[in-house]
Amino acid sequence: MAVEQVDPDHTSQRCSHTDCGFTHEDNRNGEQFRCLKCGYEINADYNGAKNVGLRYMRKRQHSLRSSPTSGSADAPVDVRVNGGMLNGDGYRSTAES
Repeated sequence: MAVEQVDPDHTSQRCSHTDCGFTHEDNRNGEQFRCLKCGYEINADYNGAKNVGLRYMRKRQHSLRSSPTSGSADAPVDVRVNGGMLNGDGYRSTAES
């Protein structure tokens, strides 16, 4: 099993809601996250975990684009983490664990 580091800076202050991504320190209040821009509310640690997963997938997409064997095609990345686990092999829900 491989482990890859992802920069965690501001992941619990950045909105993980689709098409928002607004980052501000006031988005997080203890264990709660509420985006000042779009109003999305969620547990702050879970929001941060979603952002770490999204960063990993974007980083992986970039490395696939940069690969000499990838040609000119982009690798699609569409990540929605509602629950469960995100790993290098893809997403697996807790119900499938």
